[in-house]
Amino acid sequence: MTRPILVTLLFIGAHVSSIYAQPFGNLKAVNSKNDEQNPVIHPDGKHLFFTRAYDSANVGGRHDSGDIYMAEIIGGQLQKAKNAGKPLNDPRYNSIIGLSPDGKTAILSHQYAPDGMAPKTQALSYSNWQNGKWTVPKKLAMDYFMNKSGSVTGSVSKNGKIMVLSLDSFTSRGKEDIYVLFYENGSWSQPKNLGSDINTPLQEVTPYLAPDGKTLFYSSNGFQEGSGRNVYKSERLDSTWRNWSKPEPLGPQVNSIGVELYFRILNQNWAMMTSTKNSDGYGDLRLVPYQSGDAVEDTSSVFVENYETSFMGEEEIENSPGEVLVRIKTLDEADQKPVKSSLFAETTGRDTISFVLKEGLGIYEASVPDTLKKLKVEVKASGYLSATEQVVIDPDQQDKVMLIRLKELKVGAKVQLDNVYFEQSKAVLKDESFPELDRVVEMLKENPNIEIKLEGHTDNQGNSKLNLKLSQERVDRVKEYLVQKGVSAKRIKGKGYGGSRPIASNASEATRKLNRRVEFVVVKD
Repeated sequence: MTRPILVTLLFIGAHVSSIYAQPFGNLKAVNSKNDEQNPVIHPDGKHLFFTRAYDSANVGGRHDSGDIYMAEIIGGQLQKAKNAGKPLNDPRYNSIIGLSPDGKTAILSHQYAPDGMAPKTQALSYSNWQNGKWTVPKKLAMDYFMNKSGSVTGSVSKNGKIMVLSLDSFTSRGKEDIYVLFYENGSWSQPKNLGSDINTPLQEVTPYLAPDGKTLFYSSNGFQEGSGRNVYKSERLDSTWRNWSKPEPLGPQVNSIGVELYFRILNQNWAMMTSTKNSDGYGDLRLVPYQSGDAVEDTSSVFVENYETSFMGEEEIENSPGEVLVRIKTLDEADQKPVKSSLFAETTGRDTISFVLKEGLGIYEASVPDTLKKLKVEVKASGYLSATEQVVIDPDQQDKVMLIRLKELKVGAKVQLDNVYFEQSKAVLKDESFPELDRVVEMLKENPNIEIKLEGHTDNQGNSKLNLKLSQERVDRVKEYLVQKGVSAKRIKGKGYGGSRPIASNASEATRKLNRRVEFVVVKD
C-alpha cells in the first residue's frame, strides 16, 4: 500500500465516503477466533483498520491485549488483515483514537516508552506518515490529562478539531464518563465532562461523534439495571456540550443480549461496530443496517494543518520525593490570554495551600504531599467572575498544566446563573441557590463600580402573561436576596421576559429546561 496503514484507524467507519452505498462483502477476512475491536476506515476509503487482541502475530504474542491491524479494500472487497507492526504497536494495548483530516497523522490511545513498557506519566500520542512509514509516536500536547481506567476509547471529529474520549478522570460520576476536548492554540484542551444527561454512575465507553458534529453514539451499561453495554444515541442541544437530548438505545438491529461497542456510521444506510452476539465469546466486527439521516452530513469545513509541530509534547518536570507539583494557568475566557489572579487552595482537611506565580510562564505552582487526593481551588481576579475548581492530585500528571478560564466582567458580559433554583411555578428560592447567589454578592462587593441587570426567563408553556409575571417576580426575589446581603439596590436592575427570549427549542422538556433561567448582564463597569 502507499498510504499509512495506521493513520486511518482514527476516523473509523464514520467518515467513509459515499462510494460505500453497499458495504464491502463479508467480514471473514478480518474476524478471527480472537477479539476484534475499534473499526476505522481510512479517508481514502481503501483500508480498514482495527485492533485485534490475543493473537500470536501481535508484538507481545498471545498475551498481548491489542495490536493495530490493517486490511485493504479492493474492488469493494476486504482482503486478509495484516498486523501494522512497529512503531505503532508495542506489547501493550494499541489503538487509534483519531486521524487528521488529510490522513497523515494518527492520534494513539496511550503514551509510548522506548522499552515498550508503561511510562511514568499518562498521555496520548501521535504518529505521522512520512516517507512511506509511520514515525515513532510522540507525546500529544494536552492540558491536564488523567485516566484511572485501564484503557482509553474515543474518536475525533471529521474536521480534526474535536475529540470525545471515555475516561475515568477527575470529574467522573462513577466509572468511565464521556469527555470532550477541543484543539486550540496548538494544543488539546483539558477534558470537559459532558454531564449527567450523558453519563451515569456506571460505564460510558467507545464514544463517536457523527460527521454532523452534534450526534453522539456511545455504549453504556448504566441506563437499564442488569443490562450489558448497548449503543445509545443523543443529540447535543447547545454549544455548552452539557445539554443533550435523552439518550435513546438503538433498535434490535444494533443492540442484543450481548455486548455492543464501537458503533460507527459507514454511510446513510450502514454502520459498523463490535458485538459479542453469536461470536465465540470475543467481539467480532459487524455490519448493521442503520438509517443515519442527517447525522452522516458533514457540517464542518475547518482543515487542521501542521500537526507535526502543533502536537509536540512538553519536557517533563521533576519534583521533590514525597511531593507532587500542581500547576495552574488562568486565562481570559474570550481571548485565552493569561489573567493575573489570586489563588486560594484548601484540602479536604481544611489545610491551606499557597501557590507561587512563575512570572515568565504565567503559571501558578504549588508543591503538595503525594498523599493528598483532592484540592479545592478558588480563583479571583479583579474585573472577573471568580471560579472554583476541584483538582484531583495525580503524581503521574504533575507535568500537566490545568487551565481555569475566567469571564471578564465588562459591559455587555452575560452570566447565566446555572445553580439558581425556584420552587415550581413560584418565586421561592430553593436552599441550593444560595451558594451561587453568594458568589454574585462577593463579586459585586469586590468590584464596587459594577452594576448589573438581572434577567428572568421561562419556557413557553402555559399562559404567557402569567409566565411574564412569574419571571419578574423571580428577578425581584433574586434582587431582594442580593440587597439583603449588603449590595446597594441602585446597582441592580431587573426585568422578567417570560418566554419571549428562548435560547433553545420549546419542543421537548429536555430543551425547555434550558429556557428556564436567571442571568445577569453587566451594564456598567
